[in-house]
Amino acid sequence: MRGVCSIYKNKALALVTRSGSHSLMNLMLPKNHEPFVPEGLKGQKWHPIMNLQGHDLRNGFPEMPTCCMVRNPVDRFVSSCARRNKSVEQGLLEDDDPHFWSIESMGLLNEKIKYFLFPQQIDNCASWLGLPIPVPRLNEEQESKKPVLNQNEIELVVQKYYNDNELYLKLKENYHGRI
Repeated sequence: MRGVCSIYKNKALALVTRSGSHSLMNLMLPKNHEPFVPEGLKGQKWHPIMNLQGHDLRNGFPEMPTCCMVRNPVDRFVSSCARRNKSVEQGLLEDDDPHFWSIESMGLLNEKIKYFLFPQQIDNCASWLGLPIPVPRLNEEQESKKPVLNQNEIELVVQKYYNDNELYLKLKENYHGRI
């Protein structure tokens, strides 16, 4: 297991990058905290987890209900490439950068986890965590920065994130627009 969870009202949110986790964690910040404004950072590194109670997944699951957002792995990969300024080839080789970790490699393919489909159920996840809705959109990557994958690259991404993709397809199949 690897990665982190943020703890809020005795529930945990596993941070799965490029899947709305940042927006959810931003809502967990104390009311007196300055709101996160990406444009105001001017290159500084900042993340809500720095200001929240957290749990290191290397120590196992937290002793409380835990959830995570699940995004289409191909869309998540493309967004990660744009966010990290990596080519498709570089992204496919990346194993150390959390932006390219699979849900499986984080140890989050587990019956203990409650899954929410991104972006369709981000407000449901916020409600489950006791956060206000609607969840604001943060850190959206510019479409022009996102690589366009050819069919072979899509197949390579699906192969790399095979079990994540199976989970995503199962969630999507069972979603049918229900809340």
